Amino acid sequence: MKAKQNPRRWAALGGLLFVVLLVVAVAGISSAPDNTAGVAKVLNYYSQHKDSGYVIAVVLEVAVVVALWFFWHLRNVLVEAGADPRLTALGFAGAIVLGVSGGLGGGMRWVVSDAVGHVTPATLQGLNAVQADVNSILGGAGSAVLLFATSFAIIGSGALAKWLGWLGIVLGVVSLAPTGPVPVAIWVFLTCVVLLVSRKEAAGIASTTSETSGVRRSGP
Repeated sequence: MKAKQNPRRWAALGGLLFVVLLVVAVAGISSAPDNTAGVAKVLNYYSQHKDSGYVIAVVLEVAVVVALWFFWHLRNVLVEAGADPRLTALGFAGAIVLGVSGGLGGGMRWVVSDAVGHVTPATLQGLNAVQADVNSILGGAGSAVLLFATSFAIIGSGALAKWLGWLGIVLGVVSLAPTGPVPVAIWVFLTCVVLLVSRKEAAGIASTTSETSGVRRSGP
């Protein structure tokens, strides 16, 4: 039983680490100029935050690796609990798209930081606009596929708490709007909590069953 519960533990730990990295990255770019910012504002911001841009790029790179680790383990947990493997595979495909978005976002942050002082202010403004728009659309699409497919797999199988599946559908709709990674971060955090709680409950049931079996064997 302990071996069977390990995937839940690894999935939960990976998911929590992913959320932490995501919070760090979002906090680092929260003050960045949006896609409509003027040339002067863009140039001033990236000139003052060049080094932090490199740091955020690395954080996003690590977050992508951890995210794929988490979603792969989550897929295994759901399949082992009887979820439709086609839905879980589709959900993981959404996670890959989300990962591509994160990697692209980190790469663009690195490019923009490198470009400061080497390109015209207008070019820097264009890079900032591309960074904001492309990541918003690609990340939103990946998040929606991930949340919809995985949530339907949970609801259909009862592999995890069904309210988590219904919440995932709502957050999947929200993620289609330019909300960034917030919907996914909320869902991943709550999923990790459910995984850890269900793991402890399963361990407690296994312990009680073992004790009961021992009593029966030692009885008259």
